[in-house]
Amino acid sequence: MTWPIQSETMVCERTGIVHHITVATPTRYDAKPDGRWPVVLTMDGAWLFGTTVDLVRLLAMERTVEDAIVVGISFAETDMMEYLRMRARWFSPTPFVPPPIIVSGVDADETGRALELADFVEHQVLPWVDASFRTTEGRTLIGHSFSALWGLRTIFDRPLFDAAVLASPSIWWDDASVLQFAETAHAQRLYLTAGEEENVAPFNMIDRASALASELDQRDGISATYETMLGEGHSSNAMVSVSRGLRWLHSQNG
Repeated sequence: MTWPIQSETMVCERTGIVHHITVATPTRYDAKPDGRWPVVLTMDGAWLFGTTVDLVRLLAMERTVEDAIVVGISFAETDMMEYLRMRARWFSPTPFVPPPIIVSGVDADETGRALELADFVEHQVLPWVDASFRTTEGRTLIGHSFSALWGLRTIFDRPLFDAAVLASPSIWWDDASVLQFAETAHAQRLYLTAGEEENVAPFNMIDRASALASELDQRDGISATYETMLGEGHSSNAMVSVSRGLRWLHSQNG
């Protein structure tokens, strides 16, 4: 069977950037006209939306996660290299030129626009989702690499998400500049990861993510944890982390 999926093209009113919004509703959505579901949102919709939908549906059947309305946000750019540049520009917290090994062709004055993208999500995407689908107040963010970095900057700034799975967050960006905003955090449950193969200089994914999770977990009202995914590299860590992270969040929910 296939999951009911709807798509929408949305232009950011502030920046003019075109985004694809994709929504998958639960299999029981039409059969339960009075039903309402929480939202699980991934900013890397181009490659994590399908994975997240499949995992939510399968794990909900065994009741290790709650079924949900899954939303994916993607840039409309079709060229892969330019798509990667868009991620560096719009997911980053501060102006900085990333190392060419990560992405090339990006100037510092183009980057550091994470909160502009957060405004788009807050004022256009989420109101549209809430108006178009039967949602509850619960919202979970799924992020990987740069989109996990965006997740941290957004969570440090505003209460858009109750929970987050942040795989291999690019905390290294601009000498870990995102940490200057970490005095406040607005999500109650945070699951951070890195792959076993990722703790290499200058990125030091394991050291940075584990230290941040430990620091956040000491705060009142926040449950945060970190896990190293054995045998995983940067890309492969994304899928494993979504599965384990969704289950951990569910275990912490009451």
